[in-house]
Order: sequence, then C-alpha cells, then structure tokens
Amino acid sequence: MRRIVTTAALVLALAAATAGQGHADPSPGSGACVPEADLDTATGPGADHVLALVDTLRADGADDRAVDAELAARACLVRATAAGAPIPDADLIDLAAPDVYVITTVGGVDRWVAISAWQWQETPGHPMRGEQGVATWFDGEIRPILQVVHHGGTTPAFPSVSHEDAAVVNGHGVGFLLTPRQNATDTDVATGRTALVFEGTGGCRDVTVRSAFAHTWNDTGISGLTIDAEGPAFGWTSTEDRALALSPPTSVGVDC
Repeated sequence: MRRIVTTAALVLALAAATAGQGHADPSPGSGACVPEADLDTATGPGADHVLALVDTLRADGADDRAVDAELAARACLVRATAAGAPIPDADLIDLAAPDVYVITTVGGVDRWVAISAWQWQETPGHPMRGEQGVATWFDGEIRPILQVVHHGGTTPAFPSVSHEDAAVVNGHGVGFLLTPRQNATDTDVATGRTALVFEGTGGCRDVTVRSAFAHTWNDTGISGLTIDAEGPAFGWTSTEDRALALSPPTSVGVDC
C-alpha cells in the first residue's frame, strides 16, 4: 500500500558548555596557527572541547559564518571546500513527492510505475543555457523495465515532447539530461514528468522514492550523472550558476 512520508524538521537540543577564553596565537616566527591548548583536535579531549564550543555557539544563536570564524581563530579549523561551493536550492521549481502505482502483474510479479513531476513557478530569465537534469531514485534495489520523460512549455511555443534516452538507468533509478530551448517568455523544460516502470527484486520490504531536478544557467552545464542508493550525483562543469531541487520522499511496500 502506498504511503507518503512527509519530511520533518529535526530539532537538536544543544547543551551549553564552557570553553577556554582568548584566541589562538601563531607560534613565534612561524606564521602557523596554533590552537588553544584545550581546543587541539589532535587529542581526544581537544576534539570534545571543540564540540562543546560549537554547542555553546549554536545555543547562543551563532550562524555558520560566526561558528567558522570562532573555530578558525581558536582551534585553527578551516571549513573544507575541496568539493566546491554548496549547491543552492532550486527554489523556483515545484517538485512533488513521486507517485507510485501498481500497474499489472507479470509472471506472478507486481509491476509498478513511479512518476515524478516538476513545474517551474516562473520562467527563468532568457537565455538559459546549460543542461537541466531530472532523476528518480530508490534507496532499495529495484528492477527497471522501461523509462520515459515528457517535457514542454506553458505556451504553444514549446509543445510537449517525449523520449526514452536516459542518461542513466539502473537498479536504483533513472535520470535524464535535458538541454533547454527558450524564448523570452517560455522554455521547453517549464513543466514535465518522468515515468519509470519497475519490478521488485524479491522479498517484502519498504523502499523510499525521491526525485531531483538540477538546474544550470549561463555557461554552467552538467557533465554527467550517476545514481545509487544515496541518490543522484551530478557532474557540474562549474561550481557557479547551479541549483538543485529535491522532492519529499514517498515510501512504498514492494513485493508484498
């Protein structure tokens, strides 16, 4: 039976704790940062004190920037950014939880379809270059049968089209890459749906299904896409001019 699982905010009760006073000083003549003695993360107690410091800062209302500044000054910790800038939310895109239906039984095995839909709230500025990507993924393994994507505009300028040439399809889902066409008032990816027909792989279990929509503009594109149980991983040609929307989850019992 289909069940929709709504997302919920997770509220952490952070306990206030005291930490050492003052700021880290560089060692004489070296220019290197030296952490305060009780905030040296090379030691177990130091790492514990760092966590207590973060708890205190958060409890006092500090945001990420304030926490980072304090950790840099006192514990010589610099936020790792090797993976690139965080991906902003694509807040102009409505992305609902996927709909999942039983459609038939083949050889005694239920066959299902997962439908993911997106809708732009407003047409992005012209021109919108770069690829767009849409994916549906499962945290448990399924057996894909076939897939299709439909997309079009909101005006007659871009009638709905469909195709089956997925960028990736495997036991954890499907993804399509789309190169948009656009005029001053519409785009051919303004609205769309994907469908993945699939079977279970045996055993009665729940799987969670979600969808994603990746949006790029200017000269940024998507160089690739992979999908596993953790979700889709988009290859970006730049850390600028990109955004990613993630849907709420749908939970469904397969092979039951």
